[in-house]
Amino acid sequence: MSQRLEKLQKLAKLVLGEEVGRLKDPRIGFVTITTVRMSADLSYANVYLTVMGTDEEKAATFAGLTSAAPHLRKILGQQMHARVTPELRFMEDNVMENVNRIEELFQRIHEQEEGNNSEI
Repeated sequence: MSQRLEKLQKLAKLVLGEEVGRLKDPRIGFVTITTVRMSADLSYANVYLTVMGTDEEKAATFAGLTSAAPHLRKILGQQMHARVTPELRFMEDNVMENVNRIEELFQRIHEQEEGNNSEI
């Protein structure tokens, strides 16, 4: 990945993080932007985020962000100073859920190993 693309991704994460916090849409809940991954030609950007709340609140947040995407794209374009401003795609980042699941599996394995060792 080029240094320019990395810089643009970091800038996008910073700009979008600030702008999402300024949105007045009541559907948008507590959002943390974790990563922004742009295509090499800058045609699109996958914006990964975590959303706190129930499934309904998460769905409402994504709906609010999708409707605010043109505004966010405009702000991002002003800050990026690039010829092309990427189309924004919002995606849920499930890293924490995956980490919790892996920890749970390791705990089960550990408990099974202790159970097998005590039988010997």
